[in-house]
Amino acid sequence: MNQNDHKGPVVVIYVHGLYGSVLVNRKTGRVEYSLPTSLLRSAIFHGNRGHNVALPTTWSKSTADNDNTVPIQDKDDLIPTVPIRFTHKVIFDYLESLRDSGNIELHTPVWDWRRAYEETEPKLANDIDAILDRYPRRRAVLITHSTGALVSWPSLNRRPGDFSAWVNLGGCLGGGNAFLKELLNGWGAPGVEFLRLFSARTMCTFPSHFGFFVNHNDGERFGGPTGKETEFFVVDKETGDKVFLTSKDIDLHNHEDWKKFRLGMYGWNSKDRITDEDVNHLKHTLKAARRFRSKHYALDGVSPDSDAYLLHNRSEYSHLRIINYSSDKSPTHLAYEVDIAAETVDVTKSGLTALGDSTILSADWRYIPGNLKAEIVLSEKDSLHIPMCGDEGLLDLIGDLLGVPQNGTTRMPKESQSFLASWAGIFIVLSAIAAGVAFQKL
Repeated sequence: MNQNDHKGPVVVIYVHGLYGSVLVNRKTGRVEYSLPTSLLRSAIFHGNRGHNVALPTTWSKSTADNDNTVPIQDKDDLIPTVPIRFTHKVIFDYLESLRDSGNIELHTPVWDWRRAYEETEPKLANDIDAILDRYPRRRAVLITHSTGALVSWPSLNRRPGDFSAWVNLGGCLGGGNAFLKELLNGWGAPGVEFLRLFSARTMCTFPSHFGFFVNHNDGERFGGPTGKETEFFVVDKETGDKVFLTSKDIDLHNHEDWKKFRLGMYGWNSKDRITDEDVNHLKHTLKAARRFRSKHYALDGVSPDSDAYLLHNRSEYSHLRIINYSSDKSPTHLAYEVDIAAETVDVTKSGLTALGDSTILSADWRYIPGNLKAEIVLSEKDSLHIPMCGDEGLLDLIGDLLGVPQNGTTRMPKESQSFLASWAGIFIVLSAIAAGVAFQKL
């Protein structure tokens, strides 16, 4: 076990979340996805809907998974290269300033946020193992944002003795069904959805977006305020009360329910022809999603607070300082309304919201498998899911955790921080560009 008996810079591993890495064509060297470039393309070229980053919908190869052989999605020529700085510039500038001053050894492993988590997590684990093995006598500090927690927890769980702390920013270890809207309509920049970054067809090629759906086997943590909610409900016509459904009513890992309730591609316009390849892709995607959640986050019939989620004796995690950092002040999607008689789900809007950071429910970002002890820290000024990464209080927290004096010399001017951490500034610029282009076409 790593006892941290080596004097030297603190090892810091930062793992990005969904959409968080630049995608480059390994053959041509062309950048196919980055921010803000991809948003600018969407604003200027309205026909661009991310088709250049869509994954193949064929699963012709297989790999071993314990004693089973499971299919894997065919590859394309795109590879993740570096984390995207644009939306996380403040925290990256701060960490890099600590690196440049010799206070930390900074590592930023990347993962392909499009592919199935059961495929990307082991690859990320290999990268994290290689980093840890370089410093056999130093414990690392893990910092994750959003889905970065989902793909990093298995590594921390395997090697708790090699970490001293985990800063979990807006972690999404609980399940949810918010992506049903995007899988039907595509993904647009929040607040200005006409800036369509990915079409629905492109979104449906990404197995990662199916990896959040809840496993209803008593082992899944769900973020409702009372713990009795599920991600779907019907309204009692007589009382007006919301009646929450179970997987017996609608199971998002069951392909037949997607077809029955016209979810995802089954709800597309008739002009979008569904092929046998599309159907097989959806079936493989749902099975891969269920396998991953069942392995790490939803053990069958086991309470999410059980020691069964820990790969080691609980005492081997006792040295870990876990900090869950996010907000619980913003309305956040909780459930969609279902019309059982018409066999439809209204995914045009959230039928029910609860408190969270606008993306992750409060109960979800506070959750750590096995109910490991964690400090709960609320972000400054009720910052939302992405802007929170630029909170001055967060940087102070990280600095204190790393033992770095807070003298302000490593900080950007507050005016620069607030603009770079604010989606509002981004949207104003892109909206103006889109409006200008539209005006020129009149």
